[in-house]
Amino acid sequence: MNNFLFTIGEKLASKMDGVPSPLISGEATVNNSSVKSQFSSITVKEIRDAIAKIKTTKGFGKYEISCYFLKIAMPFIEKSLADLFNTSIETSQFPELWICARITPIFREGAKAEMSNYRPISVLPVIARFFEKLIANQLYQHMNDSGYFFSE
Repeated sequence: MNNFLFTIGEKLASKMDGVPSPLISGEATVNNSSVKSQFSSITVKEIRDAIAKIKTTKGFGKYEISCYFLKIAMPFIEKSLADLFNTSIETSQFPELWICARITPIFREGAKAEMSNYRPISVLPVIARFFEKLIANQLYQHMNDSGYFFSE
């Protein structure tokens, strides 16, 4: 089962080789005008606000750090996390350890003995998901401020 689920990602990735992504360079074209995105530094206040909204019942990733533990430890690690997140933003590097996921097969339908009837669910480490949430907030704010969302 593990080999089957592991090869799904490799097969998808091989289909994407050579496809340029404007998101990697931070530049894209929208409505024939050039747009350059730039992320802001993440503040300790943003970290505090975001951690207050995290559900402690969410699953944990490969390194088994729970959301509950993260909430308890936050007053002691928030400054270090802000520094780590901001270094990641400044260098445009996502730490490799944050990419390691715990993969769980979820049954879809059909015969349970058939591996193709399962889909993989990847659970990234809590810190990675937390960082992604902070970046998603910035992207949403930028898109909203720039008028990219449809409004009636």
